[in-house]
Amino acid sequence: MEAAGQTVRADAQQGRWKAFDGLRGVAIIMVLLNHSHLRWAQGAWTAVDLFFALSGFLITWLLLREWDRYGTISIARFWQRRSLRLMPVLVVVLAGTALAVHAVPQPTRSQTIAGLPTSLFFVSNLYTIFSGKVIGLLTPTWSLGIEAQFYLVWPLLLIGMLRLKLNRTQLLIATLSLAALSAALGPLLWSPAHPFGIYEDPLVRGLAILLGCACAIIYASPLGEQARRRHQILGMAALGSFVVILALFSTPFDRAGIWTGGGLVLIDLASATVVLGLAVGQVPILDRVLCTRLLVWMGAISYDLYLVQYPIFLGLFHTDLSLAIVGLHWGLAIAGATLMHYLVELPFLKHKARHARVPDLIPASLPAGEVIPAGVAA
Repeated sequence: MEAAGQTVRADAQQGRWKAFDGLRGVAIIMVLLNHSHLRWAQGAWTAVDLFFALSGFLITWLLLREWDRYGTISIARFWQRRSLRLMPVLVVVLAGTALAVHAVPQPTRSQTIAGLPTSLFFVSNLYTIFSGKVIGLLTPTWSLGIEAQFYLVWPLLLIGMLRLKLNRTQLLIATLSLAALSAALGPLLWSPAHPFGIYEDPLVRGLAILLGCACAIIYASPLGEQARRRHQILGMAALGSFVVILALFSTPFDRAGIWTGGGLVLIDLASATVVLGLAVGQVPILDRVLCTRLLVWMGAISYDLYLVQYPIFLGLFHTDLSLAIVGLHWGLAIAGATLMHYLVELPFLKHKARHARVPDLIPASLPAGEVIPAGVAA
């Protein structure tokens, strides 16, 4: 912003922040490691919290910028953009899974067939919670359900708070209060007999998304400028948080301490801190690592890869976990995701961009009194 004497730097070609794509790349590699059932990578499930925190940040930042520019937020356009982002790849994966599922042995076949409609309508996590059943090849769609359910509620709630003329500090307090409520629900709802239920509960797993939302509110306010001025502290906090996430790499999700001992809160706070640190561009070491070509490319295909990898792994190879099979799984999954990215995802993303009132990740002027903190290293 001119008043701050700074602009947000974006990747010239993509209009994206490379470090964010790199963070997605790290997260999707963690997902692949986790689904490869490597004993030392049982805690790689925390990748989903990185995705959640990043999603909450980006969605909230775009909504706030639309409000600042137009004084309104178009819910119809927002949901249209979300549909164009999520649905095309999902529909193709579901169609392919439906065709191939009959070659899969029981009980995975029946579980997957039951999961087709629940995945299409983004309620597979709720289906698992209330039925106690898994959905076979489509198990990873639980996280899409949580994000879609969040997209239904959060924009309406944010608009309501903005219409009440809450300033950014008040918005931040309200958002953190919701996050605190979500954090408190984890220990209350935890049951060792049904650990998978709480793992997919939107009221509990919404914590990471809400913390990402809070970071966006900080970023798009004078608080963000203050955070930038304390860049050394923020950089150290973000780097330390990334180390915390890696340190939990061998911790399985069903360990009671994750839910009753504050483990999930620690993971989600760490994820949000990494996102905020990268947003203000004050983590040079981590930024350089995340901006490597491999991680940026993995991040670019991360959504396709997230949906493609599990059906390939479980559907083709079942329980064979030899090193050769795991390597073949990774190769097929990455190849399939790359095809999906170029043939399905990118054409719809271009169409999605035409429906944006505020282009994705392009700096916008804010009204007097609001400050966008300085540059994001690209």
